[in-house]
Amino acid sequence: MLYFRVGFQFKEMRMCSLRSSIAILPLLLLPLVGCSESTSFEQIQRREAIVADFDGLFIQGGERFEMTASVSGDIVHPEFDARWTNLNREVSIEFYVLRAEDYDPGVRPSELKNLLWPQGELRLGESRPSKVILHPDPGEWVLFFYNPADRSLANRVELSSLIKLTFFK
Repeated sequence: MLYFRVGFQFKEMRMCSLRSSIAILPLLLLPLVGCSESTSFEQIQRREAIVADFDGLFIQGGERFEMTASVSGDIVHPEFDARWTNLNREVSIEFYVLRAEDYDPGVRPSELKNLLWPQGELRLGESRPSKVILHPDPGEWVLFFYNPADRSLANRVELSSLIKLTFFK
């Protein structure tokens, strides 16, 4: 009798296990059904586009050197990585970034509105940075260096720079 009882419990347990397996089987097969087209995963890579790369550019006092960059809407995490060296340290150089529609070359840079860079004003005694990393929105952008000194040969600046737009796509 004990043998029958153990056998019965074992047989019942096997049937319960079989029912559970049958109930789970559709869930296991679900990922294999329903999508007839092949799928692939696109590999996202960090990319860069050079906006400016120059050595030994001279900018006279009161003049600016302008560059434009386009940031498309289909890229991820765009950033302007701008680095420059001013070889004439006695004269400061200013760097500005703003949307193309907000840029007016006839207006002094200090009077321009909606700047992405610089943010806030530098106070007397603070040094200007020689590198910035900015995160622009999609659109057209103007980046420019400006020599705020008066127009004389002594105030000429020699500038080297590398400005990249890096993004993921």
